[in-house]
Amino acid sequence: MSSSRNLCFLVKAHRLFQSNRVYCALVHHHRHQSNNTNTATTSKLSFFDQFDNWYKNVILLWNTASSGKKKKSVKLSVLDRIRKVVDNGQDFIEFSSLCGYKLPYGTVPRGGLLTGLGFIHSQPCIIVANDSSIKGGTIFPVGVDKQLRAQRIATANRLPIVQLVDSGGAFLPLQSNIFPDKWHGGRTFYNQAIMSSEDLAQIVVVCGSCTAGGAYIPTMAQEAAMVDKIGSVFLAGPPLVKAALGEEISAEELGGARLHCSVSGCTDYFCANEDVALAGVRERLKMVPCSPPMSRDDEPSKQKQQEALNHLMPTGPSWSLDNFRKILDILLDDFLEFKALYGHSAVCGFGTLASFRLGVVGVRPSLDQASANKVSHVSQLCRLRGIPLLLFTLPEGEGTQGQADWPVEEWSLLDAVIEIHASPVESLARQLGHHLDDNVRFSFSWPTAYIRPQKFGHDVTNMDETLDLAKLSSCIDDGLLLPANSRAVLLACLSVISQENALFPTYSQKE
Repeated sequence: MSSSRNLCFLVKAHRLFQSNRVYCALVHHHRHQSNNTNTATTSKLSFFDQFDNWYKNVILLWNTASSGKKKKSVKLSVLDRIRKVVDNGQDFIEFSSLCGYKLPYGTVPRGGLLTGLGFIHSQPCIIVANDSSIKGGTIFPVGVDKQLRAQRIATANRLPIVQLVDSGGAFLPLQSNIFPDKWHGGRTFYNQAIMSSEDLAQIVVVCGSCTAGGAYIPTMAQEAAMVDKIGSVFLAGPPLVKAALGEEISAEELGGARLHCSVSGCTDYFCANEDVALAGVRERLKMVPCSPPMSRDDEPSKQKQQEALNHLMPTGPSWSLDNFRKILDILLDDFLEFKALYGHSAVCGFGTLASFRLGVVGVRPSLDQASANKVSHVSQLCRLRGIPLLLFTLPEGEGTQGQADWPVEEWSLLDAVIEIHASPVESLARQLGHHLDDNVRFSFSWPTAYIRPQKFGHDVTNMDETLDLAKLSSCIDDGLLLPANSRAVLLACLSVISQENALFPTYSQKE
């Protein structure tokens, strides 16, 4: 993004932040309220309330940037495409919603693509959708990270992946950060080949131009549909053909839907319009073998209690582990604490959430030896019982000290871990590197995890200065999780893990 374009975009963003107070939410959680809070009142709000206002304005900016160019286009917006694919138009949990915010090379709303966990006919799947209104759908370095993470989640949980492709390939001014490395852009195609070898369904809809690297995605997928007069697939478009050969040719003649469905055979389904193509995704997923869907039904009385979690988040080093116990009492149906009197830098135990059983560990960054033993013990029991582990990273307490090593061997054998970062300490997955990284099925952060460590526990004066923007805008985890939404999201994640375990037993179940 050029400096002038970047400056223009940030000026528009600044105006939106100052003038627009409309509440906006993600696809799966719509609310339409107005916020008339003035500046004097805002300074008295809690951290969560200030973050909530800031977050909704950023999402509004994202959606405005995405829909602005679509008003003159015959194509659907990326959000509308997802609504037409998932159940009830809203059964979708977005990953990394703040990805791309104020990066060194500019702001890239959502990193240029939208990813998440969607449910189609009650079956979970990963959805990846390019947003062509952001630089023609070109892929930025942060977009590569986001797409790779979505593929890893699909592979780890053995989920089908649906890709709604509308991409101009790599953003060439940043190609040195996209092409060469093992974990750069080429890894997406490697992952596609691996997923095919493991019989994981890959269903693609070509919703627009698929140029250069974007052209590989539909041709490597198991099934691909293409929209007439809108979709096109080629490595180089008509301008390059003209420059290289002097030949005039249209995009439709070079790589349109009729050509690829009737001549090359690169795509499998010819669709007259996007509505037909997106409805076809739902029909094709009916044909994918899968185990019966796990229930995600929840008690209404428990749902009403979740709002209280927003104001129990860690706000400083004086936050005690008793507060974490209160969180578990609200979040879970039942919690049985394990070794409650042993070790003082971790809370461990077992709980139930609706019909699911799980282990729970809440840890401070510095473990005393007793707490390390307790964490190791619970980890072993989770592995033997074949249940997932819910892991919370908590802030360091005042005056706490710990010298014990993490129980790496036990953690590396765990089958499934769901991480929630509640404080700005480093993720355990990153601390332990490869030992735990492959076992983390889902990883989310509460708003307090994005606070700069030096700002933790202090009053908020400016949200952009309080937040660690490098952490916030990257894809080091699966993104923001508001505490009040944690129970619903955990239900979805646990249903995915439990369904996968029913098909592919854990270590203990195989015994």
